[in-house]
Amino acid sequence: MWRRLCPRAELAFEVTLNCGQSFAWKKMQDQQWIGVIGRNVVALRDCDATDSVQYMCLHPQGMAADSVDSQVRNYFRMEINLTQLYDTWKLPNDKHAAAFVALPGLRTLRQDPIECLFSFICSSNNNIARIQQLVDKLRVNYGDKLVTVDGVDWFAFPTLDQLILIPESQLRDLGFGYRAPFIVKSAAILSALGGATYLQSLRLNANAADVQTALTQFSGVGRKVADCVALFSLDKLEAIPVDTHVWQIACRDFHFKKAATKSLTPTIYAEVGKLYQDRFSPFAGWAHRY
Repeated sequence: MWRRLCPRAELAFEVTLNCGQSFAWKKMQDQQWIGVIGRNVVALRDCDATDSVQYMCLHPQGMAADSVDSQVRNYFRMEINLTQLYDTWKLPNDKHAAAFVALPGLRTLRQDPIECLFSFICSSNNNIARIQQLVDKLRVNYGDKLVTVDGVDWFAFPTLDQLILIPESQLRDLGFGYRAPFIVKSAAILSALGGATYLQSLRLNANAADVQTALTQFSGVGRKVADCVALFSLDKLEAIPVDTHVWQIACRDFHFKKAATKSLTPTIYAEVGKLYQDRFSPFAGWAHRY
């Protein structure tokens, strides 16, 4: 049964689900989007009659409807009203304000931390399509099959117990390349630290800088990947994953000083992040995505 999730203005599928923050969603031929939230396979659609977004759980795993509803709303951070958020961000003569108009409905997700961490370990020197392929390989080869929809099999993301059993050689055979040892080593590190409980403890840590430092202990995780995981799964909405594109926007829209170097140094990374945090706190990480 389809259930109402939010007004259409509060969630735009393309810019939210196909923008490189999650790799769990696919656009279907009927314009629906289907993805996996935890162990539930969820379909999303626009409803013209009610000008709303609706969802349907295709594989409820015995969960009560209210529990599924809570899980979906938590994933999409429905406690945050985008229209009100845009109003707090807009300033007179603000060049960046045009982006809020151009990309309405762009939400920042609250993903499972293990899924988010290992998905972004796959992101090193990769484009979105290639990352999606690698994450799909993890699901299909090592995750549990959940349901078949119109001939398509849907799988859960592997648990940590499943990840730590994967041989590096298998990942290399599947095309993970130099990322294969990153996954194997990070699974072992996370297991030694306490697994999901450790990542959940980082979600409760109020200091985004400390969370960034903690995440960089994992193999293949630098500042940017750490900030992506912090922003997209650990409730650190002030975390800013800075790349050259974000740096260029800071120079263009916020008069960030031009650097003599063309390299994104640690100092520039921190200064660009602070610029966004000063302007958009406490939702700087959300705002930087426009």
